Amino acid sequence: MFTEAFQEVLTLLRAGTGDIARLAQWDQSNVSRFRSGRRVSAPGGEAAARLAQAICAFAEESGQTERLSAWCGCPEQADAGERQKAVSRRLFAGEEPRSGKKRQEHTPYASIGDRLDRFMKALDLSNVRLGRMINLDASYISRFRSGQRSPRSNPKIMSDLCRALCGHCISSHAQEAAARLTGISPLLLTEEEEGTLQIQRWLFDETGSGDTPTVERLLSNVDSFSMDRPDDAPLVSSEELQRLREDRRVVYDGHKGLQEASLRFLAQILAKGRGAVMMLYSDQSIEWLVEPEEFGKNGIIS
Repeated sequence: MFTEAFQEVLTLLRAGTGDIARLAQWDQSNVSRFRSGRRVSAPGGEAAARLAQAICAFAEESGQTERLSAWCGCPEQADAGERQKAVSRRLFAGEEPRSGKKRQEHTPYASIGDRLDRFMKALDLSNVRLGRMINLDASYISRFRSGQRSPRSNPKIMSDLCRALCGHCISSHAQEAAARLTGISPLLLTEEEEGTLQIQRWLFDETGSGDTPTVERLLSNVDSFSMDRPDDAPLVSSEELQRLREDRRVVYDGHKGLQEASLRFLAQILAKGRGAVMMLYSDQSIEWLVEPEEFGKNGIIS
């Protein structure tokens, strides 16, 4: 089975959860769930391919390609692509590939393309016209809008694109239309520098999550996520919320402390009686956010 084979190859290569997460560009908690069996990737899915690729990459960088080839029954002279397929076959030996409709071709920058497409439509801006404004062929703009390519890979194009969008917004007096679409204040869209910055943040979903937007990473891995949540998930009691609001600690220790600090903050937001946004950042593992499972079922963190 997948879980046993995954554990076996990681033990063979002396690879840690962090090693595979780094090479697959995932959070460690995601790989940890594959390793423990709480999540199982579907054969032939995007997650399966990324796991096999990460395993092969680790074997190569640690000088263990020969050992990995022997494990998956791949000839030593095989190329990287053949070895990756052999690893995937070994991981999912005896399991049937998923059936159903053929998966659509992956568009890695779909969310950026969708935003750009809607913004250009709101401003009645064509590919040709925008291309001329930033000295770029219209076919590139078309690929940006379809999500096949992203201006993010070239900071100058990204900056020029956002500046051109803001400039056209100002010259065509389309601030209100752009504001309705993006949620950016029309006043900010009347000033080129600030408007350009706001459009860039909206267009590229710049939330400090790295080179790949959070939503795009989630969509590319969606075949590996369990979205089930019981309808009768328990809520935090009113007594518990009151206790959290009255907590006056300034230092919290360990995973339990991180969970209590987060719930305290959320309890204070609820006490204010209005909507709010909470952003969590950690440069370490965030398994404390979802483990134990009871914490994820409390009706607040979901």
